[in-house]
Amino acid sequence: MQAKLWTPGAAIASSEAPIFFKFADQVAAVAAIQATEFSPPAFAVTPNGENLIDFIGPYVHWQRYADVRALTSADFSASRVPVADVMRLCAEICRGLSHHATDIVISACSELSSLLAALPSSKQVLVPPRLASISDFLHDFAVDCLRPLEYGSPLVHHGTSEQHKNWWTVQAAHVPVLARTKKRMATVFGATPSGLLPLDSWIQGMDARLRRFHAAPLTPVLRQRATCEASAYCAALAERHLMRGYYGLGILHLHRATDLLMLPLCDVHGVLDFTAYGGKYAHGYEPTVGGNRITMINSLQAVAGRLATHPTRDADFYDLNSWRNLLMQTHYMSDLDDAHARAIFAKIRPHLESLSDSNWRDARTT
Repeated sequence: MQAKLWTPGAAIASSEAPIFFKFADQVAAVAAIQATEFSPPAFAVTPNGENLIDFIGPYVHWQRYADVRALTSADFSASRVPVADVMRLCAEICRGLSHHATDIVISACSELSSLLAALPSSKQVLVPPRLASISDFLHDFAVDCLRPLEYGSPLVHHGTSEQHKNWWTVQAAHVPVLARTKKRMATVFGATPSGLLPLDSWIQGMDARLRRFHAAPLTPVLRQRATCEASAYCAALAERHLMRGYYGLGILHLHRATDLLMLPLCDVHGVLDFTAYGGKYAHGYEPTVGGNRITMINSLQAVAGRLATHPTRDADFYDLNSWRNLLMQTHYMSDLDDAHARAIFAKIRPHLESLSDSNWRDARTT
């Protein structure tokens, strides 16, 4: 994978190894290739790319094979700069971004920025010129955009006012953060670098999703859309916790996703009264015990007979509620093992999908 510039007269020995030649040597390179029985991939390197030859080889390999293991285990000992460390850290950053793993992104970006800053000026010209800027940008993106959404809510409040219970009446605090990040991207890079296009698309998609949390203007339909979107958001967090082995948190967020999904189902059937902050059950639907508080079980009982019947839905929701109440994060000190957690998810997921719509299903996987 180590790349070096071909020089006129040098042998071409196989069809596998790419040939890199100076743009000025293109005619000689083509003639040399045609004079052999081999057909290697051939690349002309422009004058401003000659200093970057140590990185061009790995880049071409990635474009052809997308093989992270080969890229990070290759021998770069002949490189003039620490290509192996750069490749390893870039692979870590990509892995962290693909798994929405904030700590991995932040750690790898910090290490990469430090490594690049420590290079003497004579070596810095051998590194892709935007690499340091991209590393710094991705570090701040992870801190400002990813970290708050990895485990927390996009709605940030600075007090305990009752008005915050009507969270759908205000824009998510994270929307302007995404706007500032997009503006910074344009300021730093001008046109978005091709490698950051997926991130740019993610910002646009997340902005659109978070705006659905806001019922503006305030109508029942938009309020129902907001609570359905919040349910999908919590369901996505639940899945992430499950995949990472945080089973209690997974069940907690799965319960919250179910609780929130019941709100629009109750709302559309006129079961809720929103004259109180956060809503309460309308007259005739008040719970018989525990006061007029909106809970998953109370909502399930309130819309009994209005939903399509299912033989196990009630029992499955009660089981989820029982596990939620036993958790250390709620009332007791329990946690679950992998098998029990996955069994609960396997039971609840189909119910949520059948009770929701395509927007909920799309949002959960965004």
